[in-house]
Formats: sequence, structure tokens, C-alpha cells
Amino acid sequence: MSAAGVQRVVVRMLFDPRFRDAVYADPAAALAATDLTAEERGWVVRPDRRAYATDVTRHARALLALAEELPAATAWARAAGRDPAEFFASPAWHGCVEARGVMTLAYAGWLAEGADAAQATLVALEAAVARGRRGLGGPRGAAGTVALAPGAALVTTTEGALAWWDAVRGAAAARTPLPAPVDGPPCVVLISVAADGASTAEVLAEGLAGLLTAAQAPQPRAALEAAGRALGLDAADATEIVDELLASDVLIAR
Repeated sequence: MSAAGVQRVVVRMLFDPRFRDAVYADPAAALAATDLTAEERGWVVRPDRRAYATDVTRHARALLALAEELPAATAWARAAGRDPAEFFASPAWHGCVEARGVMTLAYAGWLAEGADAAQATLVALEAAVARGRRGLGGPRGAAGTVALAPGAALVTTTEGALAWWDAVRGAAAARTPLPAPVDGPPCVVLISVAADGASTAEVLAEGLAGLLTAAQAPQPRAALEAAGRALGLDAADATEIVDELLASDVLIAR
């Protein structure tokens, strides 16, 4: 086992008291799913267990960072009676640490578990921004292909969702009651994150939504323009739109 593996277990013990107690009670059983050796299991329980709990603000600091990226989804969870601190005792958290994943995205996945439609919408929108900031929005394509850029993502939702999302974030910041969800016909929203981290969200016209949906799968430019023509664009319009999307970094050419 590497030092990094031991460190991952230590991090899990720092954040999850129940896991920590289980490790101290029976290290072999609690850590059976890891690759720690018997000697390494002894290392993590050698300190007085109180040493893992000396930083009483650890959870609050981590939750503050998570809530900064998913403010509306976090506020909605709290309003529904869910404690975001429970994330640190969840399989999503432990799996994220062991897999060296992205904590914010693991938290988003945890918030989405058993979520109602309103919570699912907020998670989808804010997780798309989080992925875009990390360049995880669009897929990686081979050379010679065009695809949605790493800072872009599509979210299927309903008209009015963006204004409602803004209202929820505003209410959360002001600590006022959260507004009720706004229903409406389905639509596709483009989330786009610039190099400086600034994000935008816009409802797409049906034809453009169809073109960008096709671009979620990397493909030669000619194939993407053909998809545009199949959606009702003429050849010149399809070429022009792809040019504009490439220039605005919504699409990327490999």
C-alpha cells in the first residue's frame, strides 16, 4: 500500500466519526475493502482517537466550500430537512476519497439521491457549472473531430427554471423562504464556463439544442453539419452556426 492510501483512510477518519469508531473497534474489518497491510492498519489507530477530532471546524469549512458551488441545491436540501453534513458519512464521500474523485461532484451526486424534481433540477444546473469549471463538461474526442467544449454542458429542464434557480440562490443568500418551483414546457439549457470561471446559462432554440445535443458525441465536422441539415438547417446556415459555436468556445475542434 502507498502512503497515499494510508492518507485517504486518515482523511475518511477525520471526517466521519462513525467510520473512525469502526476502525478503532476492528481495523481489519473496517478496512477490509482497502489495501492497507496489518502494519498500516496499526498506524492509523496508533494515535489517541481524540486526535482525529481536534479540528472542530473541519466539517463547516468543507461544507462552506461545497455550498459555494452548489448554493441553491444545498439550500433546498436544508429546507427539506436534510443535513448536508451527513454527506461525510455517506458511501458517496468515502468512495470519492478512495477513488481520488472530485468532492464537489460527489456531493452533487449525494444531493441527487432520492431527490424530488426541484432538487434534481438545481443539482443538474449547479453540477454542470462545477464540471465546466474543471473542464469536465464535454467529452474528449479524437483528432479531427468536433465536440462540445470541456467548459460546456447541456441540461434538460423546463422553461422558467433559470429564473427560478436565480431566485433560489438569492433567497438562500438572504436567508429568506425559498420560492416554489416554476413549471413549464421542456427545454434545453446550455451551461458555459469561461476560462476565468465565469458561467452563463441560456435556453436554446430547438434547432440549436438539437445540434449541440448531437455534438455531445465527438464527430467529424462534416457529420455535425449533416446533423444540422437533418434538423432543418440549410447547408450555409449549418456551416455558419458551427463556425460561431467554435469561435465562442461552445464547441472545440480537436
